[in-house]
Amino acid sequence: GATYYTLASTATAPFFSSVSFNSLTLNWGTNGNTPETVYEVSMSSDNFVLDFSTPVPTLVQNTNNFASIDFLQTNKEYWFRVRAFNGAGLSSDFSVIVTTKTRAPISDLSGSAVDATTIQWNWRDPSGDVSYKVYNATSGAVLATIAPINGNPAVPTFFDVGLATNTARAILVSAVTPAGEGPLTASPTVYTLAAVPGLAAISFPSASL
Repeated sequence: GATYYTLASTATAPFFSSVSFNSLTLNWGTNGNTPETVYEVSMSSDNFVLDFSTPVPTLVQNTNNFASIDFLQTNKEYWFRVRAFNGAGLSSDFSVIVTTKTRAPISDLSGSAVDATTIQWNWRDPSGDVSYKVYNATSGAVLATIAPINGNPAVPTFFDVGLATNTARAILVSAVTPAGEGPLTASPTVYTLAAVPGLAAISFPSASL
């Protein structure tokens, strides 16, 4: 006789096991589906209002309860949902929709000496809802956390003060978004200025007539 399939169950709420600046891994629960169940992942940049794509279509026959999504834009919010298909190609309802924002990398990090004890560091603002963490490149200690203030974006500048004269310094900077901390970007090595020489004491030899 003919073969018939029961319907697949709706996948349980998806979650993100990893998020980078241009990729992520989405996981979900099988909700009792058999190992042969195929899953489809759809994605949107506006919560499925106008924008819609299917980075994991049924064509690839994904039977895992996870999927890696690549080639995403940095520091951008995405929405995802999952549905399951039985052996006859009939779909379940969509899962609940989940959202995350990709992380933001730091670029164009540079520094310049302000005086004998201060270096000013600057980098390109990746835009969006970000704060910054600044690390000592040698020790790994956190030097500063720069956050938005009163609704204004975090300033992509750090004044490294209290340094010794003519001293080498390098830092690491990361951007922090709701998805977590992004990759660390290393600075070039910059030296504070040398101190201005002081006036020399002048002594005269004694003289007699």
